[in-house]
Amino acid sequence: MISDVVEINGTRIHYEDGGNGHTVLALHGFGSSCQSWRPLRDCLPGLRIVAPDLKGAGWSDKPTDGAYGVLEQARLMVGVVDALGLEAPIVIGHSFGGAVGLEVAARLQEHAGSAPTGLVLINSIAFEQYIPPYMTLLRTRRVGEVFCGLLKWVFARRRGGRVPTAPGFPMHSEALPAVPHCLLLPGGAEAFLATARQMLEYPVGERRCPSLTMPTLVLRGTRDPVVPGHVARTLLERTPDARLVCLRGCGHLPHEHQPGMTAAAIREFLSDVGIEAVMALRSDVSG
Repeated sequence: MISDVVEINGTRIHYEDGGNGHTVLALHGFGSSCQSWRPLRDCLPGLRIVAPDLKGAGWSDKPTDGAYGVLEQARLMVGVVDALGLEAPIVIGHSFGGAVGLEVAARLQEHAGSAPTGLVLINSIAFEQYIPPYMTLLRTRRVGEVFCGLLKWVFARRRGGRVPTAPGFPMHSEALPAVPHCLLLPGGAEAFLATARQMLEYPVGERRCPSLTMPTLVLRGTRDPVVPGHVARTLLERTPDARLVCLRGCGHLPHEHQPGMTAAAIREFLSDVGIEAVMALRSDVSG
């Protein structure tokens, strides 16, 4: 697996690319990075998984332009698809990355030759919902800055003050240092706050779900404390070719904490749409 960067209209986007088979574009959630897909990647070696860091996250650029909402992220991710020549990818998105994935899928649907083969939404935001207290704090002016500063102090303490600097790309992903929380990198705090304040502004579900034509899998962790269950049910109702699978006992990060169970659901979905994805034999395949 390689780590590299691609420049999209002046913004450098870092990504991990590995595996053989049908191409997947995997979009991580808020406050995370492309490395969050590594456990799931291990369970689906029969797919080529291209996992970018969203703008402001991981090793991607964190410019001071203040644009970190769904539309800007989707524009960049479509640029990644075009720049890397990803044909008819399966789009997978988690949480905020799910909202971005919805917009990306809708835009790619309009591209000749690059319409997604399928869409997988994992605990995805999409419609109006309850906002967790920590998000309310981050979205509140002045309070968010103070709370962000406290979070930065906590993450710095956990790392003992050691924050790796971005290495030269390309390189083998195995040699890449673990991504510190984006708050600890230059421009990270500003990008973090801007993302928190813009991620729910665009009604992506209302505007995009009815027009989607690709098969769509909605995965919901039954113990997810972040995205309420009605969001998944609304996704099912509003998206023409969608199915809902509930992951029993899973929280907000099933692809990290129960990758075997998550991979099994994705593999069954892909098989139904005509794509065979080999799944690694792991002790956690049943959850």
